[in-house]
Amino acid sequence: MNCDLIGNSIENLVDIKSEDFLYLRSLHETDASIRLTKTLNTHINGNITIDDPDEVRIQTVSWYIQHVISSFGVIAHFESDEKEGHILHNAKLAFVCGIAFGLKTPLLMLAQEPYNTPIDYRNILKLHDTASKCVSVATEWVGSQSKYFEDSKNKCRDITIAI
Repeated sequence: MNCDLIGNSIENLVDIKSEDFLYLRSLHETDASIRLTKTLNTHINGNITIDDPDEVRIQTVSWYIQHVISSFGVIAHFESDEKEGHILHNAKLAFVCGIAFGLKTPLLMLAQEPYNTPIDYRNILKLHDTASKCVSVATEWVGSQSKYFEDSKNKCRDITIAI
């Protein structure tokens, strides 16, 4: 089988977006996580798929891959090092964010302080010490990505019309 054909098929699959965002919620409901969820619902005019650990602790790997591939962006809210269950939850989020980063999907990684940021993503993760700062960082990121999202949505509409 031709490797170029396989590569082109994967690229086409990655370029076709069916949902706007994948939002990986924090494990514990805090003021920051509540306000972040409300902010995303307010500032994003589209679909948000929420991975809520209160509903399902962990999805399958294929579920995460499928949703990262079909999303315009991924937002992950890591848990503070002081919270119970943070190690497993943050490992899951780091794994999914690694997939998004590898696929060049726009990515916002947030964490409540205190958080010992691994060197792998020290330059990507945004720390916040207050709910207001969390909301501010998220609002700025969504605003800065708006042209990319609109261009991608138009591209998807063009593909759909051509089919």
